[in-house]
Amino acid sequence: MRDLFNIADSLYAATYLQQARLTYERIVFSLQTSGLPADSLQKLKNEALLKKTYTYKAEALYKEALQAIERTDANNLPEAEGFVLRYETSLCAYLAGNYNEAYNYILQLKYFIKDTTLTNQVDFLEILTLNELQRWEEAKKLTAVYIQKNNLQANVDELYGFLKNPRIRKPEKAILLSTFLPGVGQWYAGYPFRGMVSATLQLACFTFGAYSIWQRYYLSGFFTGFVLLQAFYSGGIRHTGYLVEKKNKEKIERYNGTVREFIIESESKKAIK
Repeated sequence: MRDLFNIADSLYAATYLQQARLTYERIVFSLQTSGLPADSLQKLKNEALLKKTYTYKAEALYKEALQAIERTDANNLPEAEGFVLRYETSLCAYLAGNYNEAYNYILQLKYFIKDTTLTNQVDFLEILTLNELQRWEEAKKLTAVYIQKNNLQANVDELYGFLKNPRIRKPEKAILLSTFLPGVGQWYAGYPFRGMVSATLQLACFTFGAYSIWQRYYLSGFFTGFVLLQAFYSGGIRHTGYLVEKKNKEKIERYNGTVREFIIESESKKAIK
């Protein structure tokens, strides 16, 4: 079995990542019929799956990495070994964009691992995860503690200055506004020019349709004017929801990006030390 590990490790070191993955998976498969004691089986399987996870991370395949690390068993292990598996699971979930899942894994880690020298190492990840979940008040409190623990020169109120006026829009409100006041929803979403264009087009279609019918051009008034009006009207409502979500994502990324940059820089300096 150790010979297979040596082959897989050599492939990984040479960046033959797919071949390394296949070899690590071969080890996992072979362990099923190895007849080894349960504790030895668990240890070797965890090692193979952890290293397989690293091959996925090396290619930024974070969803696949998460699937691999979730197959490990961190139960009844020494704290240091259990921490590595639980930390990697939390990190992969975060990198895969599964922020609720990542936060749950972090909570599990802090529950099962009692050594604070280990749990302190995941503080940065908890902050980043809470930010992505838009639980900014909780993240701010943890960031203040993080700054104090690490003796950093930073002002948490400045990092989270956006909390004074986050201006996150509600898609349902924007849609409601567009339903009764065409163009106003786009204006509320932060796109006033698009709102004016939408309102102008809808008004033009209505005016053309009404004028055509007044002039007794019933078919052209209905099919050209009011059908186009309906298309612009319903399309404007749908587009309003998209615009709100787009603008919100831009704001959230800008807010979180400031804190993320600070945290990553701090962790990088710690790694150098």
